[in-house]
Amino acid sequence: MYILNQKNRNNFLSVFVFILLITNIFIPQVYAATLGFRPDSGSYSVGDTINVKIIVNSASKSINAVQAQVKFSNDVLSLSSISKSGSIINLWAQEPSYSNSSGTASLEGVVLSGYSGTSGTVATLVFRVKASGNANIQIQTASVLANDGNGTEVLTSKNNASFNITQTAPVKPKEVSVVPENKPVKDNLIVISEIKNTDSADVKKSFIFTPSEQVKDDAYTVVIDDLDPIIYLDDGSHVFVAPILTNGSHTMKVIATGESQVQLNGVLKFSTQSVKVPVITYYPSLMYIDSFMVLKGIADPYVDVELTITNTNTGVVSIEHVQTNSDGKFTFVPDDKMIAGTYSIIGRAINKDNVTSDYMPSIQIENKDHALNMFVSRASGYVTLLTPLIALLALLSLVGLYSFYHIKKAHSFIKRKLSSTEDLVAKSFGILEEDVDEEMSISKKIRANKPLTKEEKVFLGKFKRDIKDAEKIIKEEVRNIENKE
Repeated sequence: MYILNQKNRNNFLSVFVFILLITNIFIPQVYAATLGFRPDSGSYSVGDTINVKIIVNSASKSINAVQAQVKFSNDVLSLSSISKSGSIINLWAQEPSYSNSSGTASLEGVVLSGYSGTSGTVATLVFRVKASGNANIQIQTASVLANDGNGTEVLTSKNNASFNITQTAPVKPKEVSVVPENKPVKDNLIVISEIKNTDSADVKKSFIFTPSEQVKDDAYTVVIDDLDPIIYLDDGSHVFVAPILTNGSHTMKVIATGESQVQLNGVLKFSTQSVKVPVITYYPSLMYIDSFMVLKGIADPYVDVELTITNTNTGVVSIEHVQTNSDGKFTFVPDDKMIAGTYSIIGRAINKDNVTSDYMPSIQIENKDHALNMFVSRASGYVTLLTPLIALLALLSLVGLYSFYHIKKAHSFIKRKLSSTEDLVAKSFGILEEDVDEEMSISKKIRANKPLTKEEKVFLGKFKRDIKDAEKIIKEEVRNIENKE
């Protein structure tokens, strides 16, 4: 009994393994992507800065678009900025924005070349801890689209973050030693990135400093234009908030000393000019492929309006430019008719100093086949197919009518000529009949050995001539009929 049970067990295992193999072979692979935070947990103190990255994991499938709506505990955390530094996104359909009053942040962007990997940074949320308690960060809604030309949704899970915040005494700031100006300077060792300001009421500019190595004492010397130097102590966020500046172009120089005692510096030119966000005042929400798209809008005068047009069906992106006139108005018409599909269009304004505005809210245009166009297209196909056949039938009909006309005409001519010839032959034979009668009487005399009179001899000569004339006339008539044919 034990041996029998062991055999059954072995058979069962063999069948189970076989089923697993078949399942792996024939069940299609499911592509998946996850969206979460890094770090997603930890303990911090009031006054700390927490840099939380939004991370996408899509190792099994290339993606080209990410959208997320984030909710955070605004009673414990204050979101000071959203950094795009190191992001896989290179085209923002919606600039990262946030509201501390509602405790929300949102972003939407496109990876033009596609991305696949386990830790792609979408954006970095820079939080300041303002109170003790439990701080939660959640992804409320999100979407991750595959880079397959169809915009396939591949997001399967969303991970949240939770931090424990404790109350601690404030830390005394470190003393800062200003870097002497006579030390050798190496260029481009501090990357300065401007943070897009989404709060229209805040007129201050914010920047992120990214040094090539750890900065000694986390101290930076910042000089803007010809203003007095500012000593900036990095609290870990690398975010520097500049003082209120006048409208216009500015130059920022940043100097620091690295842990290896090498002097680091960076330079950035920026502008405090405000550029109005373009507004589309007219666009067709529905159009057909046999018509041109027309967009009308308004922005600042004499600026370049950059329009990013994305076919959401195929994933094809095109960037177009149009200039505004003295009134700030613009009209855009593409060079070619657009293929069928749904188009998402966003735009921003760029002035002569290369200062850009925020992107306008996206608009949607559906471009589809017109029912009449489909009928005409199909009808044209049928006409193209039938035209040679119709032309051939028309040609055959003309040839038939032409042949019928000439046959009928020839038949009438022949009929008339035969009738005329018949009359002529009848007359000729009538003459010959009279001559034959006379010739027979002469022949009787010859057989009776009677001498011929002079008149009879003359008749014989005339009879021969009549026969030849009749033969000549008949041959001439037959020849005329043959030539007419």
